[in-house]
Amino acid sequence: MSQEGFFSDFTHVSFFKDSRRHFTRGSTGFNGNSTSTASSATDTLFRYTISAAFEPKNRLKDEAEEGELIRKSKKHITVAGSNAIDSPTGEDNFVMAVAEDGTAIVGVADGVGGWSEQGYDSSAISRKLCRCLEEVFLALRAKREPIPEPRKLLSLAFEKVKDSGEVEVGSTTVCYGTIDEYGALKVANLGDSWFGVFRQDEAGVAGSRFKCVSESTEQTYYFNAPYQLSIIPERILDAGKKRQANYLRNEPAESDVYEQQLQRGDVVVFGTDGVGDNVSVADIELYLTDSFAPFQDSSKDSRILYDKAQLEHINSKFVKAVKTLSNDIKYPSVFSQRLSEVTGQPYIGGKPDDITSVIVYVD
Repeated sequence: MSQEGFFSDFTHVSFFKDSRRHFTRGSTGFNGNSTSTASSATDTLFRYTISAAFEPKNRLKDEAEEGELIRKSKKHITVAGSNAIDSPTGEDNFVMAVAEDGTAIVGVADGVGGWSEQGYDSSAISRKLCRCLEEVFLALRAKREPIPEPRKLLSLAFEKVKDSGEVEVGSTTVCYGTIDEYGALKVANLGDSWFGVFRQDEAGVAGSRFKCVSESTEQTYYFNAPYQLSIIPERILDAGKKRQANYLRNEPAESDVYEQQLQRGDVVVFGTDGVGDNVSVADIELYLTDSFAPFQDSSKDSRILYDKAQLEHINSKFVKAVKTLSNDIKYPSVFSQRLSEVTGQPYIGGKPDDITSVIVYVD
């Protein structure tokens, strides 16, 4: 909710440029930028059309914005063969897959950027976690095994990440869900990524509005320090102890679990903090209402007329709009309002960040 009167004319832009989420207690292949898929089902079951869209933050290009630590680590990251700079989703990543039986797994993960300042690829762990979530889910469904409860599935995927040895150092938040063929959504959220279920007051009817009926609550130690899954070698932990740095490390069992029975016409949105730090739930409600209006039929017996291309367009447009706001130094973002409340000082401006959104349309 934008509260323009809450802010003075003072603008503190430099904080947003250099602000990275904390990872210690002591420290305060894609084609384009969107993709989609759909499940198939009989008339008696649910069908899901899914779109992922993303816009990475501009990083390691503007010398004035990088800061000394980033400039020093740039050579190390490049030489190490890291994908941190070239990743199309930045430090964000997403999971989006539909099994042969029509069940789906969707969600987002966000690598904690503070590690990049020490020369590590902050995108590696979020990318690998999303890949392992998909692999574990699809393998279980292929064997017709029941979908594990969200914390268990996350634990299996995270163990697979650690066993792979592909992630040297890193931390990530994650918010993901599974949806069965009967519309049962089960979500695990760890950290400050987010999901929301949006429902129309009269599905498919012209003039109907979307309202958020269920959403996650962020898990943080303090402002801008989210819960996070971490892989940290003993040598770094030992070095941290010597300087009394207590690294933030959480387990899948600490994630919050949400369950929601979906209805036809619902829209489920998963977003990294680049979304939630810039726009409010009320903003998303209005956006969905306006965006789906052209596809609504006047008949009460009709649902939204849609296809994958339409949903992809809606999601891509949404992410681009959020990115524009994130770079607006006069925009009263959610992040700036929270920062003002925490510090007691006036802040204003969008929060530049990687922005990733996964949207599910339920039919």
